Parts: sequence; C-alpha cells; structure tokens
Amino acid sequence: MSNLNKNMFKDNFDGKWLDLLWPFLSSDKMVANFNAIKGKKSFSVVYPSFEDCFRAFRITPWDDVRVVVVGQDPYHDGSADGLAFSASRSIKCPPSLANIILEVERDCYNGLNLERACNYDLSGWAKQGVLLLNTAFTVEKKNPGSHKQYWEDFTKEVFRLLREEKQGVIYLLWGNHAKNYRQYISEKLNYILEAGHPSPLNTTHPFKGCKHFSKTNEIIEQNNGLELCIDWGK
Repeated sequence: MSNLNKNMFKDNFDGKWLDLLWPFLSSDKMVANFNAIKGKKSFSVVYPSFEDCFRAFRITPWDDVRVVVVGQDPYHDGSADGLAFSASRSIKCPPSLANIILEVERDCYNGLNLERACNYDLSGWAKQGVLLLNTAFTVEKKNPGSHKQYWEDFTKEVFRLLREEKQGVIYLLWGNHAKNYRQYISEKLNYILEAGHPSPLNTTHPFKGCKHFSKTNEIIEQNNGLELCIDWGK
C-alpha cells in the first residue's frame, strides 16, 4: 500500500467519514502502518478482512452518529465483523457479548428476548446511529492486542473529529481501556456513561446492572424525542 488512492476506500466508508479521515489515512504514518499490517499477513492470519476493517464507518454514517460504544480490538478467533463486540460470523456467542445481551434484556425487555439472544450481529444498532468503535481495527489470530500500536493515532484522530465537529453524543465506556479515552471527549458538550467491562473475567467493577441502554434512551428522548430512541432489540 505504498501508493494509497482514495478510491481504494470508497466502498469501506460512508462518504463524509472518508472525506474527514482521508488526510490522516493517507499520511506517511498510516501508509507505514498499512504496510506493516500487510507484512504481518504474510506469516499470520489477520482479522477481520480489509472489506470489514472499517465497517463501523460504513454502516454508521457520520451524520447519523448519536451513540459511541468504545471497544478494544477485534475478536481474534475469526468471528470479528468490523463492529465492536459484534460477532455475526460466530455460531457461539462471545462471553462479553453474551453479558451485553443479558443486560439489554434485563434493562429493556424485563427478561429474555429470544430474537436478540440468538442474534450476535449488532449491525441493527449501527444502522440506528450507534458507532461500534474498536480502538484497534485489526488483530492477529489468537493474539489479542497485537496490532494496537498501528491504530492508536488513527483512533485518536477519530475522537478528535468527533470532539470538534459533534456535540450531544452519548459515549458508553466499558472497562478501563475504554475509560482511558475519556480524555479525548468534550464532557461539557456530550454525555459519558461508564461501567465495568462486560467480560466475565471482570469481577471487580460490574457491568451488570449499569442500565446504559435505558439511560441512553432517556437522554435521547429528552433531547430528540421518543421516536429517535434506539431499539436495542434489533
């Protein structure tokens, strides 16, 4: 990828996202990072595919962003689909996603919602303006965190654009990694909800009972009306 062309990315991004991010995507630093990732693919499996790498920016257009869920890096078992916490390719629900689904059911549906319990694809949220943002966009098979160094600056650029160009966005920060990005959010102009990470390995700062889904809709209803609330069952 020594010579990046904007047309290479036009099918991967909503047009406005691409216009905003192109100066950084085409920078010498990102070109070097793309080449490094390409080199990794010569001796290891990298998830997700290039087509899905920026899927969050394709499914959730810039103009529609109302909520940002901050994840870490893609699932490293092959189930990553380009959206944070989503696993549309998996036949088994990842543990963190299972806990997210349980919280949605408790918080919004008074118990089990069979349609959501059997559906690990969160694109229905993304299409309603929920940006499911991982802070790294690729990962090597069975090697979590292996590509975070290639994406740190790019992710900071995404947060910079959101901070400078948008307000009234609701940020859901789950776990210490996500909370580290609080420093890049304008707290006076946006909303921040924090909880522990939904991973079952988290036994100290609970995710269960955070009620972030109903709280998000309370904020949206207050500011924009009931009709624009997120249907978390989709």
